[in-house]
Amino acid sequence: MVELAAPAPRTPRDDEHAALDVSWTFSLSRVRGSDELAARMTRAALDTLGGPYGAVGPLLTDAASVACAYLVAHSVARRYRVTLGVDGGHCAVAVTDYGYDHTPPPGGTGGRVPEPDRAAARDLCRRLAESAVDGVQVHHAVDGAVLIRFRAQCPTAPPAAPDSSRSPGARG
Repeated sequence: MVELAAPAPRTPRDDEHAALDVSWTFSLSRVRGSDELAARMTRAALDTLGGPYGAVGPLLTDAASVACAYLVAHSVARRYRVTLGVDGGHCAVAVTDYGYDHTPPPGGTGGRVPEPDRAAARDLCRRLAESAVDGVQVHHAVDGAVLIRFRAQCPTAPPAAPDSSRSPGARG
């Protein structure tokens, strides 16, 4: 019998996390349930990076879900995108429909985009701030586009203990 061994997936060492600079973007249709899909995809990306990024995964997953749910409810675009940026010890998330076709909803708006619900935007900022993310920004453009940004500091791993299994004078 022949067994094929696949190499173990390589995850960056703790000292490599400090120099890590990665950006991952995906887009989704603005439909019910897409907020939860976006949250799961964000979590998968952070879990794949491992280390301190995996540790901050639950926090950013919840915050991404809240931000995407807001966009799904308050956007007039058919699609939106989520960008996860990792730079050293920080993770930043942007949820936006900028760059997509913004079609005002049918009805009595006369083709104009409805005014943003300022109370809902304040509630979103409060909910995100309570979830321990910082740098929360919510922008509504004149054409109806929405941009939500926030970031989180990744926990730093304690420094690795020196390898004392072999002293300089030991034979081995």
